[in-house]
Amino acid sequence: MKTPGSMLLFACTLFAVAGIGSCAALDCYDCSFPASNCGDPFDPAGVTPMACPSGNVCTAQNSSSGGTEVFSRGCTEADSCTTGCVTSEGVTSCSYCCNEDRCNSRSIADAVADILHCYYCTYKSASNFSSPACNDPFNPNGDGVVQYPCADGQCGVLTTNHTGQSTLSRLCISDSTSPRGCTPGCDALGITCQTCCSENLCNVGLAATPSTTKPSAATPTVGGGKASLAAISLVSAGLLVVLR
Repeated sequence: MKTPGSMLLFACTLFAVAGIGSCAALDCYDCSFPASNCGDPFDPAGVTPMACPSGNVCTAQNSSSGGTEVFSRGCTEADSCTTGCVTSEGVTSCSYCCNEDRCNSRSIADAVADILHCYYCTYKSASNFSSPACNDPFNPNGDGVVQYPCADGQCGVLTTNHTGQSTLSRLCISDSTSPRGCTPGCDALGITCQTCCSENLCNVGLAATPSTTKPSAATPTVGGGKASLAAISLVSAGLLVVLR
């Protein structure tokens, strides 16, 4: 999954390899809430920026549970920073990354608003260590169901049925890890099927299923109507005469 943090780390690596230099260190706001005025909307008055190590990015984070919110702003390693929200067991943690001086003054809610989020969970019929809430009917608030950002792909539902055992997964199908991206439909054997969608938390339904409808055999017709046995017999007789 590509994030602003991972892209900055990649750029810094290229600079170092090319001998151009290294990425300049950033100044980021450093605070925590409720200990200071660090929440949303952010008030920079009285908040002293910190000089971050080279290769770090600015970040802002918040966690909410049961009506209680905690905010923090600072800097972190680029490759460990993710923009988006993770919701699990009633706790929602959101964060964003940015790579300009003091850029972490932005509202966290605004920064993550355009990020696609998907449900993540897996149900396996032959395992006791899976999430029954993930199966149909889907329970988005059940145990083992997590909401997670999907920065470079689509939300999907993937099912596998083989030798009497079934697996259903809800996830983000990333363009960077799946060469074909999310491709709706089933494989030739009808063992693996998937559906794709691009709206927030849209992977709530079932995956595609293999078609069980077989094409019907064409009915012989004569003059636009159904051929009778008599007509078929006459045609056969005529062919026999010709062959003689």
